[in-house]
Amino acid sequence: MDFSAHYHQSLIFLNEIRWELLHGRTHNVLIDVRQLVEISAPAAIVLLAELSRCTAYTQRQKSVRGNYPASDRAKQMLRDVGFFAAFQVKAPDITSPTKDRVYVRTASGNQSDGRYTRPFLSLFERVAALTPLASKRLYSALIECMDNVKAHAYDPSIIGDPNLVDEWWLGGFADPVRRRLALVFYDTGHGIPRTIKQRRMLRVANYARISDARILERAVNVGFTRTRDNRRGNGLPSLKDFIDLAPGGFLRVASGSGDLTYRRQSKLSAKRLPVPMTGSLIIWTIEEQPSLEWDGAGDLIEAGEQISLRF
Repeated sequence: MDFSAHYHQSLIFLNEIRWELLHGRTHNVLIDVRQLVEISAPAAIVLLAELSRCTAYTQRQKSVRGNYPASDRAKQMLRDVGFFAAFQVKAPDITSPTKDRVYVRTASGNQSDGRYTRPFLSLFERVAALTPLASKRLYSALIECMDNVKAHAYDPSIIGDPNLVDEWWLGGFADPVRRRLALVFYDTGHGIPRTIKQRRMLRVANYARISDARILERAVNVGFTRTRDNRRGNGLPSLKDFIDLAPGGFLRVASGSGDLTYRRQSKLSAKRLPVPMTGSLIIWTIEEQPSLEWDGAGDLIEAGEQISLRF
């Protein structure tokens, strides 16, 4: 499961889980992942979020069970991101664990709380030479992502599947040896393009015709806000700025049918997703050297100098 080479299959599986748990008539559901060979960090966090949302609404009507992957790589990824802990399930034994990355257990909440960011910033300082100002700006960008979820993601005027209102999930890891760090931020709301269209159509009649990818492009470049506070709506542009300061890395935002990736020095790649992404997924990574698009799975780069982020 990942959102690059196996995007289509991964989203179909997640959609099947959502439909069966929220709308299906089966009372006993087994989430069978025995054949799962590998799962990326973003896919693991989205799976965690989707099951958290669905089981919260079905725990009295349905019995939901799961099993462990046969693959050690898949088991370790799920364990490291906090998947088993989130559902109070005993983590499986791992025969040959790898120790190339240090994960922060996925946090979730429905408020903007700086305490959630501290473990990530502390871990990242082992990899990146963050100046006090750079650390403060990264902190502010994460708080802004949380603010945006509360202000925009779960618009009560939009009808959709039941949700854990205002809930977001934040995960990440660092690779101190190979100088790479990553953040994954996700919510199960109505999606950035849909909420923006809902607001803007009141003033601009043809706003509905604008593609989701174009809307995401504007959100990454300049931000969106529905308040007069200039500090609001700038989480994505702030994360984009960090990409320009790092030797390599990317910011990827997938929501609705839009998928946008930003690379250093304004290298934007926007495309239409074959299966819409429920909610909004933000993947932010910086690394010592530029590499092919990567979302938490695949080969790692060789060791290098410490990444320097200075403002």
